[in-house]
Amino acid sequence: MMPGYKLVAPTEIVRATLKREIQTILPPDAHGRTRRVTVMLPEGQTAFIAPDILVMTPDSNSVHVPIAGQAPPVNGIGPNESYRLPQWPQGQVIFFWLLSGQTLMGASQMEVVYASLIVEYWG
Repeated sequence: MMPGYKLVAPTEIVRATLKREIQTILPPDAHGRTRRVTVMLPEGQTAFIAPDILVMTPDSNSVHVPIAGQAPPVNGIGPNESYRLPQWPQGQVIFFWLLSGQTLMGASQMEVVYASLIVEYWG
C-alpha cells in the first residue's frame, strides 16, 4: 500500500496473451490513476515483461534492407526480439506500480503465454 493513497476504483482481473512479438498488454490509464499490477505467469512457459519502455520506433516498423558492409540499425526493436525485455521465471508472481501514462509490455519466448493481471487503481 502506498502512503496517502487509497483504492479509487474496482479491482480488475485481465487476461493478457503474450506472443513472440513485443506488444502492449496493459495500455495507459485514461483516467489518470496510478495502478498496482500483479502479473501471474503459468508454470512451464517463459515470459518477458517490462513497464513503459521504448520498444517500437518508426525505424523498427519499416523494412530495412542492409547495404553491403553496413551494420543493421540499432534503433528500436523488431519482431521476435523479446530478449531485450527482462525474462521472468515460470510460475512467478510479479508486481509493478504504473503511473497513469505508463504501459506494460510483454512477449513470450516460444509459444503463446496466457498471463493473468490483477489491476488495482490507486489515487
